[in-house]
Amino acid sequence: LSLSINREAIFSSLEEKGLSIDILINNVGIGYWRYFQDTPWEKLEHIINTNVKCITHMTKLAIASMLERNSGHIVNLSSTAAFIGSPNAVCYSATKAYIHIFSETLAMELKNSGVKVLCVFPGATTTHFWEVALMTDSKYDKKVRKMTAEEVAKEIILAIKRGKSRLITGRKNKFSMLIAKFLPRELLNKVALKRFES
Repeated sequence: LSLSINREAIFSSLEEKGLSIDILINNVGIGYWRYFQDTPWEKLEHIINTNVKCITHMTKLAIASMLERNSGHIVNLSSTAAFIGSPNAVCYSATKAYIHIFSETLAMELKNSGVKVLCVFPGATTTHFWEVALMTDSKYDKKVRKMTAEEVAKEIILAIKRGKSRLITGRKNKFSMLIAKFLPRELLNKVALKRFES
């Protein structure tokens, strides 16, 4: 889905078959575990194209028919990294913050329609992300407790049923983000520097 022509082809195929999307789940995201200055531009561009352009375009392609029917759900996967930036993942954190604000403001625009927007903020989750991002040997990987994809999915389904607009998955993540909300930003950054060591 990295090329816009491929994304458009999916929706053209659905239209030809007379199918419509009731729930769009934008669960795409890549990272690369290196300091910004040590990351090749091609990697940074790939992260931005995947995490920002793909989600934005998929939403744009799905929203027209949802508005015509006055129903539908758009679920965008952000990350707890949207609240606490992680050294070694500058662009990843920034793109997840984009998804947060994109979802929040889109929900404002759609307030009087039947289309709902849910922004999900998972913490560490057991997926192939860790291998692709070259994080499997990092100190962070060794010490963090990960949720399973199934646990995250169950919470998302429940949030959709309840018509929620945002979801931080897992009790531990909820508690951590609540504490982070009240910490001075400078102190939070010091904690992040220690937590997200190479």
